[in-house]
Amino acid sequence: MTEANFEFKQTKKGPVLVIELLGYLGKEGGIAFAAIIEKSLAGGNRKFGLDFRRVDVINSQGISVLLEVGSRICEDFGGALAVFGLSPHLKLILEISCFFSFATTAQGEAEALKALE
Repeated sequence: MTEANFEFKQTKKGPVLVIELLGYLGKEGGIAFAAIIEKSLAGGNRKFGLDFRRVDVINSQGISVLLEVGSRICEDFGGALAVFGLSPHLKLILEISCFFSFATTAQGEAEALKALE
């Protein structure tokens, strides 16, 4: 699997922008993902839900991007971030990286949306 196998889909659900991440999140995918977040923040979005159900791999560069994005949303813009659909392995990696200092974890999309109310 290569980084070329990364994409994302965006859906606006009320005030929350839900982003479904698909594939391998590394440097290239991370750059594209961060650009979408920056554009969304500039457009006024402050609440984000990240769907990890279809993420296969996150490398160290992908983790770095997630930390940067979390910081931008929560610290720089006073926004909120909820994540759902994490495999036990990905959840552990994000716990170790302290990503959850920025994000709330949820069991599913409905719980994530409720956490962002």
